[in-house]
Amino acid sequence: MFPQVNTLFSEMEGKRPELGRHGLAVAHLSYEVATTVRVDVGSWEMEAAAMLHDNAKILWPADLSYKDRRDLSQRDREIISSHPEMGRRIVAVRWPQCPVNILRLIESHHDPRGWFPAQVLAVCYVWVACHEDRIYRRKAMPEKDVLQEMLRVAPAKVVNLVLNTVRHEAMCEATIGEHHAISF
Repeated sequence: MFPQVNTLFSEMEGKRPELGRHGLAVAHLSYEVATTVRVDVGSWEMEAAAMLHDNAKILWPADLSYKDRRDLSQRDREIISSHPEMGRRIVAVRWPQCPVNILRLIESHHDPRGWFPAQVLAVCYVWVACHEDRIYRRKAMPEKDVLQEMLRVAPAKVVNLVLNTVRHEAMCEATIGEHHAISF
């Protein structure tokens, strides 16, 4: 991983720790998918873009991240929709030699437009976001709603790849847990 990624990530996490936790969770899942299937970008590029995909949110008004979708003003929606492009700009200015795939992934994570690596990142982002605790969401999203959100950003083929990775990781964690329980 490039030191610039760690620097930018640390700055983001220092200002908004929840963005750091979210970025790491998306990075972990994106990396796992990228090492399982060929995504036409390096797994390290997926991981770096995932870590930094929400970096522009540090510029948002303090309350915006905590609003329910139904309570957003037109200005709020404009800020939200512009954050992928702003995030790319921030990284490009702060890291002039940033690989183009990382910049492209950051900018397209909300609107992947048929580019397979961006679709993978978008589905990973949605899966993580829908399963995280959010101040504006009192309970976990029903799985059918999570699936609809994922299918909104990518085709079923991509959604299934991510879900298979999630299931595989869950099975590995359960197996490891069983082995630890047995060995004690």
